[in-house]
Amino acid sequence: MKPIAAHQALLAVFLGLSITHRISAGASELTFLKSQLRTQSVGALAQTSPDKIRFYTYDQALAIIAFTFAHDFVSAKRVARAMQDLQRHDGAWVFSYPAEPTIHDRSGANAWMVLALNQYESESRDTSFARTRNRAIEFLNRQIRVISGKPTIRFTSTRDEALAYDSTEITSTEHLIDTIAAFESLPEAHPLKDTALIAGLRETLKSSWLGEKLAAGGNLRGETNRGETYLDTQAWAALLPWEESEHKRIDAGLVFNCKNLKTKIGYKESLNGGQRHDQNYAWLEGTHFMRLALLVRRVEKVDECTAGPFVDPKSSNTSGVPYSIGGLKHGLSESESIAATAWKFFADQGVNPMQLLKKSIISSL
Repeated sequence: MKPIAAHQALLAVFLGLSITHRISAGASELTFLKSQLRTQSVGALAQTSPDKIRFYTYDQALAIIAFTFAHDFVSAKRVARAMQDLQRHDGAWVFSYPAEPTIHDRSGANAWMVLALNQYESESRDTSFARTRNRAIEFLNRQIRVISGKPTIRFTSTRDEALAYDSTEITSTEHLIDTIAAFESLPEAHPLKDTALIAGLRETLKSSWLGEKLAAGGNLRGETNRGETYLDTQAWAALLPWEESEHKRIDAGLVFNCKNLKTKIGYKESLNGGQRHDQNYAWLEGTHFMRLALLVRRVEKVDECTAGPFVDPKSSNTSGVPYSIGGLKHGLSESESIAATAWKFFADQGVNPMQLLKKSIISSL
């Protein structure tokens, strides 16, 4: 038996069902992701949606991970190669491409690229992007700041002059979670894996809880952003591995999302603005990673979290999932998107992209 076939057979035994069936169940999402690849001078980039010529760094990371899980290493490598070509001299990628003077780097998006390249190398055994990954890690390390003895990561390395505040002095809990996932996905013996730093970042995350929810972030002066509440902070925290002593708090964060951010048709992005009372709106990217978080933590049967049925429309011509339903009035796209489609694929397959794929498949599916 060939090595890949043997791997699939063992995986099928572990899951109790055919790997072919699992991937075929998500074939339409993979077809959409592949249809969005646009050839570049080197490699290819995943266009964020059919009607928007924009290539988000985060979307490229999600596409690499999805293709890697499906063992479509050719497509994964095309995207990784294009991103390798776009990497800045300091090891960073900007938030989206084509790059413009007003588009800066974001620590979270760079962390996702590190995570994606780690996933690809771990599964494919192709080390072509090791230096690219290492340069991105070094960039992230330079963004680490210590506040009152606790390490965190700043939002960006470049000040946005259009903003009234200094964006380089801002911290984001979402980006902190991304960074922890990226650093933890490194092999144990990797020379850039700093276990003490990872432990410190985890302690910072633990100290960010405000009751049943996580603070959105803060600033480098140590002030906490208590005025904003986002779905992804609680959901993505649940996708990290935790010691048993933290499970109750992590689960409480998911129930908080269910009580406060659930609508008739999915989940909203935040409690800010008009989203608070809009029951005919759903952020589908978030809805699908919330589905996955509930599955990972086995709290999907809690009354407040009983799922669906969620509206999940698809275009008659494509297999992509809309970024949102009813989101235009909240400034969000309603077009099919890489992010929503990739997270639906992950949730349907029961695979957690924030942990190494070899460890993240949910055995109960």
